[in-house]
Amino acid sequence: MKAKDIINKFNIDHVVGDVDKPIKFCSPLDEAKDGCITFCKKGKESRIINGKYVIVVDKESKILFNKNITYFVVKNPFLTFVKIVKALFYEGTNQKNIHPSAILYDNVEIGKNVIIQAGSVIGSDGFGYFKNDDNIYENFPHMGKVIIEDNVEIGANTCVDRGSMGNTIIRQGAKIGNLIHIAHNVIIGENTMIVCRSGISGSVKIGKECFIGVGATIRDGVTIGDGAFIGMGSVVTKNVKPGTQVYGNPAREANK
Repeated sequence: MKAKDIINKFNIDHVVGDVDKPIKFCSPLDEAKDGCITFCKKGKESRIINGKYVIVVDKESKILFNKNITYFVVKNPFLTFVKIVKALFYEGTNQKNIHPSAILYDNVEIGKNVIIQAGSVIGSDGFGYFKNDDNIYENFPHMGKVIIEDNVEIGANTCVDRGSMGNTIIRQGAKIGNLIHIAHNVIIGENTMIVCRSGISGSVKIGKECFIGVGATIRDGVTIGDGAFIGMGSVVTKNVKPGTQVYGNPAREANK
């Protein structure tokens, strides 16, 4: 395939350089070689490697011009690059949506296009105990469900507990990483992303379009507003307002 074939197919906004340049594979920019297509993140400054290849950039990218390189100038270089890679080079992982080693209890309801990776356990009882009259711990009954809506992805070795009397709910489009614990009665909003090794305690409510960074911990009963950003390793002990960025232990709003 040549550069001009991609120009026509993906409606590239502007092109600088040879449109007959061949494209045989994709590559990160720091490994670019003859015949590849690569990209520079929007507005970033990157070092150009000599070679005859195609690079997807935007108008703000601080990149030196090289006559051997063909430049696809677009509004969102990363998004355009991903679309090209998926169409031309990506064949998928050839795996089932739910890995055979994942365990799903009978109390789990799953929507369409849900991916659950290896080793995850969905629907086990939560960690809820109380002391009886003899000062012995007893398990609080967990009778709820796990409801996973459409287009959710759950990574490897992640545990999602069933609700106690209500339900644990993961709304559509949410992305849950590896090695994450989601406790009973948690509600995770649409298109929220939770990165690896995070711990979400019971009855937490997380809004839509939130980002929970690597290794974050959220205490029970906390509410995270829509669009909030929880920084890496943060320990959230109080409610977080919509659109707020918090960091640290205990987590505090940025610039405060």
